[in-house]
Amino acid sequence: NNLSINTHTISLKVKDDDNTWSDPVTQEIVINPKPNVKPTASITSILPNPAKQGKTVIFTGSGTDSDGTVTEYEWSSDKDGILGTTATLEKANLSVNTHTISFKVKDNKNEWSDAVTHELVINPPNVKPVASITSILPNPAIEGQTVTLTGSGTDSDGTVTEYEWSSDKDGVIGTTATLEKNNLSINTHTISLKVKDDD
Repeated sequence: NNLSINTHTISLKVKDDDNTWSDPVTQEIVINPKPNVKPTASITSILPNPAKQGKTVIFTGSGTDSDGTVTEYEWSSDKDGILGTTATLEKANLSVNTHTISFKVKDNKNEWSDAVTHELVINPPNVKPVASITSILPNPAIEGQTVTLTGSGTDSDGTVTEYEWSSDKDGVIGTTATLEKNNLSINTHTISLKVKDDD
């Protein structure tokens, strides 16, 4: 089991009890290299998933080779083609679609692994939420009088999670959709409302 990789001419001769050798007989034998074992690819994570278009998606994978070393990596999408050639990859320009992501690795004997796949959903980019001031009453108000500020927000592709009322004279004055204030300064205030969405 230890013949070298090569084409060998094997000779056999025998000796009799008179100490005389026969003529040798020969036969050729070819010893080939062991067949290469394909490397194995593995996808560790694709995050975030789903993701908004324009947001960075991080792809993490690895490869093993039982009879050698991994020398190359390849990520691809069935929608966008080749994405990159490193074990860890960051991409922010994927198209809006449901992608089948494939990952494969190559070993030091130039053989690719079978591809492993994972689904990735890229949704349209975030749409800004919209704030609306319903009422500010009473207006005008007297110093020390309670003023009720009522507002709302809508988000076409998610939900509103935060509110912020502010005055150009007094700064931020509250963080709820409906707000009661009795300590506004004596002045003419420009009141602003903004809302934040879940993206």
